[in-house]
Amino acid sequence: MSTDKTDILISFIIPAYNAARFLKFTLESVTSQTYENIEIILIDDGPTDNTHEIASNFAIKDDRIRILKQENKGVAVARNRGIECSTGSFIALLDADDIWHPKAVEKMLHCFTISSSNVAVVYAWSLDIDADNILTGGIHLSRSTGYVYPLLICHNFIGNASSTMIRADHLKSVNGYRTEFNIGCEDLDLYLRLAEKFHYDFVPEFLVAYRKFPGSMSSNSAVLNQSHTQVIDKLKAEHPSIKPALLRLSKINFYAYLSHSTVSDKSRHSTFYWIRQALKTDIFISILRLDLIYVIFLRLWFIAIGDKRRDSLNRKGKSILNGLESGTYTSSFRPPPPIYLIVKLKSFLGSVMLRILKRLA
Repeated sequence: MSTDKTDILISFIIPAYNAARFLKFTLESVTSQTYENIEIILIDDGPTDNTHEIASNFAIKDDRIRILKQENKGVAVARNRGIECSTGSFIALLDADDIWHPKAVEKMLHCFTISSSNVAVVYAWSLDIDADNILTGGIHLSRSTGYVYPLLICHNFIGNASSTMIRADHLKSVNGYRTEFNIGCEDLDLYLRLAEKFHYDFVPEFLVAYRKFPGSMSSNSAVLNQSHTQVIDKLKAEHPSIKPALLRLSKINFYAYLSHSTVSDKSRHSTFYWIRQALKTDIFISILRLDLIYVIFLRLWFIAIGDKRRDSLNRKGKSILNGLESGTYTSSFRPPPPIYLIVKLKSFLGSVMLRILKRLA
């Protein structure tokens, strides 16, 4: 591919249902991209709040924004409609409450230009934020490249649907999203079907802020588990030769993810529930996940300090929007210094795991 990128159109697909609370932040992050040759397709998925009004106000000011209206049909149907109407060479699938770093498009597109045409997906690292745009300490990162299908079966190392840019031709060749899954893991199913045929690459920087807060879909652990089970069951039915150990590892890793994501919840049973599910699936592999022991101690600590003190600690975090006006926006997309040790450890373990799984697959 030519390194002259200015003529390459990037399509943003943003499904929006009752997204009024956060849509402003999302659209500002997209319209402020340093790479300007973009189209923004916002699917108005039958909201009951003033999502349409907010989107329309942005569209008046920026003619790169198109709004498609439909009755509420869910995120997968909305994304598919956006994909069908897109004209860009690459597609970014962004949730209506997440935030992109101003140079995210520029950096991910550059990764594509120096990669082979067989690379379908470029992903970036992401940071979790809460409803007040405060960093929570959660991170999603990997250094996995090339044929990542075995690893992706075991672990969704990308972490969310907002952290990728996808080659449009390859995305359309797998027919986009399948709509039969419960909301939550339809992106994992798409990533798996792409990984089966194509390669992945990544930008080793935190370029995406992924929103998680009580009441959001990403916080509903029971629904997420149902959706993940549907994806694994579909995978097993379509590929009966997949080793059962890989599927068990997939469930254990997902239970571990749910235990981490619920560790600060005010419900005092969810974390331990998901750890028990992991142990029931395979006690030996679960014990090898030392992070589950850490989660147990962290959960007990949260219980000990109480809800009020926990909420006070959470409010002391750093906003992802700090420095936006002063020109130091880049620094706000960095995790706290203690997290960097975890970053290096996760990167190393992920690379080792991919090598092992490629031999086993």
